[in-house]
Amino acid sequence: LIHHYLTAVLALTALITSPQIKAEDDFTGLGFLPGAVVVQQSAANGISADGSVVVGYSYNANSVIEAFRWEEGTMTGLGFLPGAATERSVADGVSADGSVVVGYSYNTFDDTEAFRWVDGTMTGLGFLPGAATNDSRSYGVSADGSVVVGHGFNANNNNEAFRWVDGTMTGLGFLPSFTLQSIANAISADGSVVVGYVQESTNYTKKAFRWTLETGNWHGKRGRLA
Repeated sequence: LIHHYLTAVLALTALITSPQIKAEDDFTGLGFLPGAVVVQQSAANGISADGSVVVGYSYNANSVIEAFRWEEGTMTGLGFLPGAATERSVADGVSADGSVVVGYSYNTFDDTEAFRWVDGTMTGLGFLPGAATNDSRSYGVSADGSVVVGHGFNANNNNEAFRWVDGTMTGLGFLPSFTLQSIANAISADGSVVVGYVQESTNYTKKAFRWTLETGNWHGKRGRLA
């Protein structure tokens, strides 16, 4: 019995270490945007529910960072917000079916603005009410693409997590003592739960949070985010 066991172990080890099974077989490079020659760099940030659609950013033919959507082997640039003073965009999240992409781009006034891309059209989501600095970025989107989360500067010029739905961007606030900034990074499929982190100004400690729509409550989790 021991002999058969050792034989099986050796056979399995030989199979795992076989040169025919290569690490690169588990990874697929998605390439770069068409025409990218001078600078070839790309990064994937989000993926659809079934894994068939990937979003992120890549340098394009003009050596400019541009948001992309990848599907069936083809990487397509999503462009920039209309009239962007500086061409630069990044895609960070995508809906479950891959049809809605969120991220940020420079706008006409050279402000960084959160966007939502649908059917080939990139639309700016605006800024938090009374923002002292016009700057917003979106990182997560609900399964159906209707709810977007991220962060933007508020009236006190602090970064504040936001939740955007039906054209309205709403700040989610802060946890007590953690008022330097709050950042929303992800959202549940139905758009009712938001997670991210808050930061305090003394030691710059970060603390994970969970925000729920039904109560609007914050739930600080233990630990410190690196």
